[in-house]
Amino acid sequence: MAMFWSFLIPMLALSIPIVAIVTKHRQRIAEIAAQAAMQGHAVPPQLIAAQTERLRELEERVRVLERILTDERQSRDLAAQIENLR
Repeated sequence: MAMFWSFLIPMLALSIPIVAIVTKHRQRIAEIAAQAAMQGHAVPPQLIAAQTERLRELEERVRVLERILTDERQSRDLAAQIENLR
């Protein structure tokens, strides 16, 4: 059981910044769209596509971290999974 907590605490510490980045990114997209709408301009499709792709990448990273947190694999797999995120 102690081994479980030794995985959970660091993974939770790593996932908090990623969730914050995703949240900030979504907020930024909403702000850009609101500013463009107030000025009567459309948001450029390239910007929307770029922001959407970045959001997908961040969400995928969060999903991997969540899976790592909830999975009870051995510690040797943990290092490989974290390295794959880079």
